[in-house]
Amino acid sequence: MGKFFTCFLFVGTMLFFSTSLNAQNVELSFNPSSVTIDPGDTTTLSVLGENFTGVTGFSGTITWDPSTLNYLGVPPLTINLSGLTLNETMVASGILIFGWFDFGAGVMLDNMTPVFEVQFEGASSGMTTVQFSEMPAPTTIVQGITEYTPVSTGSLVTVTGTPPPPPPPGSNFAYDCDDFTDVAFYSSFDTVATGEQACLSIAVCNFNQITSFGFTLDFDEALLQFDSVTNFNLPQLSASNFGTTLADSGYVTVGWFEEMGNGVDIVDTSTIFDICFTAIGAGGSMDSLFINGEKTAFEAADTSLMQVPVESGPGYVVITGDTGPAVTLFATNETINAGGNVCVDIKCKNFVDMISMGFTMEWEEAIIDYDTILDPNNFFYGTIGGSTNTSAPLVDTGALTVTWLAQGNVPVTLMDSTTLFQVCYDAVGMPNEMSPVQFTSSLVSIDASQDDGMGMPVAVPLATVDGSVTIDPDSNPDGFVFNLSDTTGCEGDTVTIYYIATGFTNVATMAFQINWDTSQLSWIGIHSIILPPIFSPN
Repeated sequence: MGKFFTCFLFVGTMLFFSTSLNAQNVELSFNPSSVTIDPGDTTTLSVLGENFTGVTGFSGTITWDPSTLNYLGVPPLTINLSGLTLNETMVASGILIFGWFDFGAGVMLDNMTPVFEVQFEGASSGMTTVQFSEMPAPTTIVQGITEYTPVSTGSLVTVTGTPPPPPPPGSNFAYDCDDFTDVAFYSSFDTVATGEQACLSIAVCNFNQITSFGFTLDFDEALLQFDSVTNFNLPQLSASNFGTTLADSGYVTVGWFEEMGNGVDIVDTSTIFDICFTAIGAGGSMDSLFINGEKTAFEAADTSLMQVPVESGPGYVVITGDTGPAVTLFATNETINAGGNVCVDIKCKNFVDMISMGFTMEWEEAIIDYDTILDPNNFFYGTIGGSTNTSAPLVDTGALTVTWLAQGNVPVTLMDSTTLFQVCYDAVGMPNEMSPVQFTSSLVSIDASQDDGMGMPVAVPLATVDGSVTIDPDSNPDGFVFNLSDTTGCEGDTVTIYYIATGFTNVATMAFQINWDTSQLSWIGIHSIILPPIFSPN
């Protein structure tokens, strides 16, 4: 990205020449010109242009104090220059470089129309000016054949106060919608012991005629291990709306869009989903769950398709107990084609000075069939000395047992996210079916021991996070897929559900049953049959 901007600026220098400012030159400013926020709060600054007419090039640098503000992103819906390119490699140092060029007659924007917007989060108390800079890439405007440095004014951002303290254990504190003036997303609080599960509810305020939103759930992965999202209470919101690939780094993203564009109203303080974690930090520690734009821009839009201001309220998990960080095992979540083979990784965290452990693993044998165990890092069988019971009578019922004792009782320490071993399965279920891969105590109890520093084993909590195997809903081993269309209707409307076949080749017979909720739908009939007349619905 850096090379792109260097080349862009060099070409601009060769093709254009500087002129003195005149009344028609573009003037730039940030709006609002000053704002005060608390740590953890977000603010959106609009880049405004005056006399933005016939502009064919716009590039430069925006700077701020990174100890005061965290850069969250440039929401795509706010960009009014098609093809604007961002270089975000130096935002941790308070530097954002941007570049745009138009090969036509130039672009005109009405005075004080946002060219784009930049979102920040308060990091710590202090003051900083968000402004255009000449380093490392000078800020320039190109109008026709004229290139110049525009007059610009920045925005003074004051971050004051401290984040709200965590609620005391057992308190009934909760946010109130009087705390917010804009569309707001906020989290609940929980208090759990090390190794236990904490579920935080994400609720909303002022959620009126909203058609889309997106944000990042930001937490400390050293204290909380992501488990799942659940309890969806918003139309068209499901687990597929969440990005969990960065969960091991402390980020879960969400993006939601109301397909009909009609907008959704939600009663204030209503929960739209829950996010669940296993507390793996030491007793006495606490972690905040921030709702921000760290990985996905924090934004929302209404039926006008325009962005609306957003706010957030962080949640907290208070971890109790006298133990150190929990030794944690977690299984990965995998997706597989119908009839395929997949391996679930069993990984660890806080695996320090370990002496022994044991547990049972269980799954739905009608959906996934046990294949084998792999030891890719030569840890479990090679140097650690684990043993498993994978006899046919056991795995055929969807279970296996694991026991492990460090060779010679020599304590073992492994890096976080090390794969201990893999359990491999064949998919025998149908598309869209899911089997959990669970840690249980049904046959061998979940337990562990750690060296006490004096050569003696001492029992320690063993936290576990279940995984899963999902059979891809779009896969089919035989190449034949039957899909039902979605539709929306009001009371009294006639709606049609289409049965769509893919891979319908050399089919001799077919039979199936159609089910629906009779309290919601009344049967009318079948039409548009393209199969031979022998097809007869009953």
